[in-house]
Amino acid sequence: MKMRNDRASQGDDRTIVEAICQIMGIPLSSIEARYDEAGYLIDLALSHLGLTYLPSEIGQLTRLERLHLNRNYFNALPREIGRLTRLKLLGLSNNSLATLPPEIGQLACLERLYPRDAQRAVKL
Repeated sequence: MKMRNDRASQGDDRTIVEAICQIMGIPLSSIEARYDEAGYLIDLALSHLGLTYLPSEIGQLTRLERLHLNRNYFNALPREIGRLTRLKLLGLSNNSLATLPPEIGQLACLERLYPRDAQRAVKL
């Protein structure tokens, strides 16, 4: 029975990524997504795509460890970003973010944050 739940979760990650791409109006082929040995999404690159917002569905990718949002036009992040409790790296450089949502504080595993126009990571 647990195996069935694991398989559903793995398929869910792929479905969520597809939905995010559809919501943002970008082709699935324009992103980079890496999955671990068990098939869970751990690395998602949505950089250099001219995006202006990140949909709240991003918060459903709870096994995500690295999220690259560099070189877009984000001026805010959804509060659901706080659900990514396994996130270790968050790339936000070269965006229009003036502030980060308070939910960033819920990212207990976050080790590296590439803020606004940073050339180097901020180690946390």
